[in-house]
Amino acid sequence: MRLILLITGISCILYALYGLFSNKFRKIPTLSLKKEKITLKELSKLWLEPVGDDSRNEHTEKKIEEPAHSEEKKTEEIQISYKHQEIRDFYLKHIANKDFSRLHEKIARELLNILDREGDCPSVVNSFNEDEGKLPKDVYDILARTSLLQHTLNVTEKMIELLGGSGPFLSKAVITALAHDLGKIPSHRKLYATGDHPLVSIGLLNQIEAFNNAFSDEKKDEIFKAIKDHHRNSDEFLCQKLKEADQAARRKELAENSKNIIQNAAANTQTEEPVPESASLECPDNSVKEGYIIPHFISDEGDKKRPSDTDIFGSPVKPEKEKVTIIEHDLPWFDPEEFLSELNPYINRLNGGRWDAFSMSNGYVYFQVKILWEVVKKIARRKGNTEVLLGDADESMRQNILFSIVNRLRTDKDAIARGLIQDKYFGAPFIVTMRDGKKFDKGYYTPFVAEVFTSTVSELEARKVGKLKDIVDVSPKYE
Repeated sequence: MRLILLITGISCILYALYGLFSNKFRKIPTLSLKKEKITLKELSKLWLEPVGDDSRNEHTEKKIEEPAHSEEKKTEEIQISYKHQEIRDFYLKHIANKDFSRLHEKIARELLNILDREGDCPSVVNSFNEDEGKLPKDVYDILARTSLLQHTLNVTEKMIELLGGSGPFLSKAVITALAHDLGKIPSHRKLYATGDHPLVSIGLLNQIEAFNNAFSDEKKDEIFKAIKDHHRNSDEFLCQKLKEADQAARRKELAENSKNIIQNAAANTQTEEPVPESASLECPDNSVKEGYIIPHFISDEGDKKRPSDTDIFGSPVKPEKEKVTIIEHDLPWFDPEEFLSELNPYINRLNGGRWDAFSMSNGYVYFQVKILWEVVKKIARRKGNTEVLLGDADESMRQNILFSIVNRLRTDKDAIARGLIQDKYFGAPFIVTMRDGKKFDKGYYTPFVAEVFTSTVSELEARKVGKLKDIVDVSPKYE
């Protein structure tokens, strides 16, 4: 009996347990399916999130920022949509994502916008007060094939290279380079007809609101001075780098454009227009600037005051002494013997009533500096070194080349009269006294020793004609 009751009790317990578990298992599928639809989406997010409320909040904040950031990028893409591919490439490579402040980047964009709209004009101009008008016509025509847009980008890229591609100074240098030649755009030159292109460039840059907000007056003056003087000599760092970048860009453009253009090696040099025999025999004042490197001197007659020049804003521009930094160039094409041979025919020859070079019985030969430059160009053109011809529009480049040549003649051939000019100069002012007592004191000459041209001085003296025979004395203007 007890056995039966035990079995019955166990059976009841098992039945109850069965019922309990069977009901629970029947509910699982329903509950499980319902929770699955909700929790799998949540789980997919949880798997991507770090554990912890703070982390999840941080992540949520980042997610919220992303759409705004993306929207900003879309706006930026609209703003940098330039029609010229080279400008788009330049912006993405050198401006975007670089160490530019917001204002500096805005200035760069505005300058690029100007070039994008109006930069297809030639990169050289030949008009009043422009040094590039002095370039030989063939060189000018070659450089005119490069657009202002491309030249500006070339200069700016070279400037970036010179500065190592980074640093706090870079954005200011880029802005300076992008703006330096804007004054060559025809539509703007009409507005500022009295100014040369650097002054017009300064005026355009000064009109950009972001530029005036971004820089102090001191920094703006530094940029303005670099633009104004980038064809002159300067000791200012920014100006020096801009000038160096500009020259490098021109050499590159000349080489690229001249491959199929300059084939004839014409040896003719530019000749001066004849002048009456009664005209002054002295070197004309404008040719003095062709290569003399000593700072400005006051003549015996005193300086004649010129009316004050004004810039495009009407402000007076005071003449300044230019500080000259001479850099000796390596000129692999230069042959001293060839150069002396080319100089020889100019000695004791009258050119339209003026002399280019003359000898003296004491064994010295005086060449006007401009003749040395003409011979340099003649030989350089003949040998295909057309980049030398850029010196016609760049005084410091011309001075560097002339100094390098005279120094080679001084050291290699002992051809320069060392007692008459110092070793650090390639020319000096001399007073030429005529038989009737008249003196000419505005000529700048490089003095040579006669024996490098002929075996005897008398052979050179025998060439003299006309008023060359009336020269009785030549003396340095300054000790």
